[in-house]
Amino acid sequence: MNATNRVLNRALILIAGLLLAGVAALAIRPAWAEQGLDAAREARRRMDGIRISGLESLSLSAIVACAIAVLAVIALVWFVFAHGGGRISTVRRSPRRLGEVSVDRSVAEEVLARPLRERPDVIAAHLSSFRVKGSRTIRVTVRPRRGADLATIIHAFENAVAEWDALAGEQDPVVLHLAEARLRDSWSSEARVS
Repeated sequence: MNATNRVLNRALILIAGLLLAGVAALAIRPAWAEQGLDAAREARRRMDGIRISGLESLSLSAIVACAIAVLAVIALVWFVFAHGGGRISTVRRSPRRLGEVSVDRSVAEEVLARPLRERPDVIAAHLSSFRVKGSRTIRVTVRPRRGADLATIIHAFENAVAEWDALAGEQDPVVLHLAEARLRDSWSSEARVS
């Protein structure tokens, strides 16, 4: 699910959860739900009695259900193709005369995030790459220690980006995300073992 949009993931999980809750409610059949089930059965019987000319074999409820299903499928397909491709593992592709050069995210991690991770004023640094409107984008998330000088961290990040651009031969979009330290980060030691 990492390669798909987060909102779509959450929507699919919500739909699956609602379906499972509905199946569980039907299996248990609590007393308070019987009135609602009786009302739903009566409404369905009324809708099944309505026929559309030319389609005598289909009931109105079946036609409405099919129309809703078709609209839902169209909306989901549009949503998947209209939104970004999500996370990617290849941060750069460069066509060459004899083929193509692909650079994996782990190479960018070593050049961009590792120098920041090794700093004593940084708790953690992670790299992720995304496809945004057709172009590859790199995001470096840095969790500085409490009281760290952010200007020096930003300067170290700019140096790492300059080194990356020199290696790549052109500039890539790289975003720095300075994140708050989490609760578990407060337990991490300033001493590092190599």
